[in-house]
Amino acid sequence: MEDGAGDDLYQELWRLCAGPLMDVPCVQDRVFHFPPGHIELAEMESDEVYARITLQPSSDTDPLDPNPICSEKPKQKFYSFIKTLSTSDTSTHGGFSVLRKHANECLPQLDMTMENPTQELVAKDIHGVEWKFKHIYRGHPKRHLLTTGWSSFVAAKKLVAGDSFVFLRGENGQLRVGVRRLNPLQSPTSSSVVSTQNMRLGVIVTASHSVMTNTMFVVCYKPRFVSIF
Repeated sequence: MEDGAGDDLYQELWRLCAGPLMDVPCVQDRVFHFPPGHIELAEMESDEVYARITLQPSSDTDPLDPNPICSEKPKQKFYSFIKTLSTSDTSTHGGFSVLRKHANECLPQLDMTMENPTQELVAKDIHGVEWKFKHIYRGHPKRHLLTTGWSSFVAAKKLVAGDSFVFLRGENGQLRVGVRRLNPLQSPTSSSVVSTQNMRLGVIVTASHSVMTNTMFVVCYKPRFVSIF
């Protein structure tokens, strides 16, 4: 991550990939119920986001005590869209069609004085890998398209119709892209990250022991699937 603004963008990208039901607490917030995901990570093979969280048990459980005042800095303004991919979007011979509303609100502006307005977009994914796309405005009727570079992204991310493409732009002009899977994509790290069937009991036992001994413990889970708590 390049700077604080870059950190904000990656955190926002993680939230968009995780889905709309995620609620991220502030640092030092008192947690009485295990929250849906923070500390942003993603699997290398599938781009599925997950969380690995270290919790410190507290003997002070008075619910009337307020949380510490959140000291997080105000974040920059974000512009984003999420589009469910069609069969044509995932074709290796085609491009990605961007709705006019999304293009106007989220993509960097094109020079419309050109006969065929075009520009190169450079965006980083959840792992910090750069992807280059050609953004062009053409056709009859004219529409916004991502062409060169899109098929490589589709192939590398193993995208299929029904998956969603996440696009994010910060007010500083930095771009981020991500994916949200329709169905889980198996990856070599899946079993080591979380398994609700095999880890639920172990997590509860570990948490119980940590509460009794007042020691920190780690919980891992995927926020877009079934939580292990």
